[in-house]
Amino acid sequence: MTQTKEQEAQLDIGIAKAARILWATLDEARPFKDKSGKENGKPKYSATLFLPNDSAELKAHKDAVVSLLKAKYGAKLSFSQEEKAFYAEVDGRKMKLALPFHNGDEEVVAGMSTGKDRSFCAGGMLIKTSSQYPVPCFDARKRDSSGNPAAVTDKEAIKATFYSGCFGAATIKYRTYDKVGSNPPGVTAYLQKACFVHDGDRIASGANSSNFAQVQGAVTEYNPTDVAADDEISY
Repeated sequence: MTQTKEQEAQLDIGIAKAARILWATLDEARPFKDKSGKENGKPKYSATLFLPNDSAELKAHKDAVVSLLKAKYGAKLSFSQEEKAFYAEVDGRKMKLALPFHNGDEEVVAGMSTGKDRSFCAGGMLIKTSSQYPVPCFDARKRDSSGNPAAVTDKEAIKATFYSGCFGAATIKYRTYDKVGSNPPGVTAYLQKACFVHDGDRIASGANSSNFAQVQGAVTEYNPTDVAADDEISY
């Protein structure tokens, strides 16, 4: 099937089973803070999702991103097994692409160097998602008149529901972007919807919910994308 330019630029994909939600700020948009604590960029709603390395959901997300990169760069795309990173020829030079995935084991090591316990990140991948716009939030423990997970709209209720450590479902739009100034090109994960599924150990620190209809402690099983990579890439 031939993809249109718009389809090549973005893909919608869902979490088929509950992912652990870390560092969620879905109640209000907040600016990004760098390592020095300085605020940068526009305020955004955000959440980091943790998926085990052996989960089918994580593979589907990786395959979707690989498909986008292949559609955009074609033969100019390459992968470094040593660095576990993608490169593309941009403006006549090879550039490392920025992706929304981060190795959880590396997060554990980085946390140890700063005295932070990140053991809950071991054995999986972190997917960093964000949105400039309010993210529709739902709660699978409650139902609306159609039997779908009920919407959570009050800011305080959203903050209390989506705490770091809970488990939830999400719909994400992956989209490629070009180099801006000295910043490399890559793929962004835009958070479209979030649905609370069940509680987990707390970690300190306009749309409808129809596609969450079967959530009963786990989201309905479905194939999140029919555009898969045609080879196996370990990253």
